[in-house]
Amino acid sequence: MSTYRAGNTDRALVFVKILQSMLLLLNAYLCFHVFAKVTMTPTKGKRKLVVLSINDKLKILNQLKEARSIASLAVEYNVGVTTVKDLRHNQDKIKGFSLKFDISEKGKEATSIRKTLKLPKDSELEE
Repeated sequence: MSTYRAGNTDRALVFVKILQSMLLLLNAYLCFHVFAKVTMTPTKGKRKLVVLSINDKLKILNQLKEARSIASLAVEYNVGVTTVKDLRHNQDKIKGFSLKFDISEKGKEATSIRKTLKLPKDSELEE
């Protein structure tokens, strides 16, 4: 690197302008990243998978009849709003499936444990 002399004024001016433009770029970069960190909403990550029992699904359907909001039920049962809407859409299937079980204590236990609407392939074997 050469030392500054009276004849090197053009080089010195170019060097100063380069430094100024680098400082402007650095300042803009830092301002952008500080602003981006402040305005970004923190993400909570994925919600844990919740599989509702038939009994819970029936409770949700009854609460929907009582004019509870879909959003409040979704928060209460820790499921998505779309899940509650799907339950409302499939309420005939869910209620029909629950009626196949006995209303006795064994039936109530079965609907509180069972989570899917699938029937066995060989129903004679299951009986």
